[in-house]
Amino acid sequence: MRTAVCLLCFKPNDVWLRFLATFTQYDVFVIIDDNTVDYVSPNDKIRYAQVSHEACMNNGFSGINFLFRDPTAWEKSLYYFTHVMKDYDRVWFLEEDIFFYEEKTLLDIDTAYGGDLLTAPYKKSVDGKADEGGEEWPMWQKISVAFDPPYYHGMVCASRMSKALLEGIDAYAKENKTLFFLEALFPSICHTKGLVHETPPQMETVVWKMNYDIATFTKDKLYHALKDLEKHDAIRKRLSAMAGGRRWRRKTRRLAHIRRHRRRGKGRTRKA
Repeated sequence: MRTAVCLLCFKPNDVWLRFLATFTQYDVFVIIDDNTVDYVSPNDKIRYAQVSHEACMNNGFSGINFLFRDPTAWEKSLYYFTHVMKDYDRVWFLEEDIFFYEEKTLLDIDTAYGGDLLTAPYKKSVDGKADEGGEEWPMWQKISVAFDPPYYHGMVCASRMSKALLEGIDAYAKENKTLFFLEALFPSICHTKGLVHETPPQMETVVWKMNYDIATFTKDKLYHALKDLEKHDAIRKRLSAMAGGRRWRRKTRRLAHIRRHRRRGKGRTRKA
């Protein structure tokens, strides 16, 4: 399957560019929200893309996040992969405050999960007013959806979408001239289209807000929200050093085992 990785940002950041430059198995894109400058990628492994305000608004790609101005990098990313770069079977969408250790983190998830939408755990609302169990989600009061419930919502700041799901989002935009809040949009479209929504355990740490201790990070998971991008480098260095230490300890144990074996062998006497 052809899979792309797409970083969403306002302006490119050196920390992310250095990290993405290490990728070898994915086509890498950076969708840049800022249109005041024509950006040029410093690395031929990383493709920059900028989408105009008019292209989004004229095609119904608006309303994804009413907390920010319209359209955002999300609308531009969805427009880009449904109207410009349409040949990918699936796309990873990543906000820049997502952290993960290496490309292999995503590759391992891709190997294990074939669903149309991969996200953190989600919740269901049977009436669009409250979640199952009566738990309230305040965003339901602000969202208008053009099809009947049930609806779904969850953290989607790191998500992988199939071509079928992207086409479903595009069809909704064309028919309704708008979209709706992203945390409900992606899972609700996925479920109403009868597509497969999976929640890998590696994405359980993509939560709204958490105070992470640097010691809690592992190589196999994605994390949100780590907004201080300089810490991304520091955590990767720590995880790499930990791996190096484990390799050194394993090597030391093997050498010690070999030496003990040799000493025991020298102490034996042969029978005539």
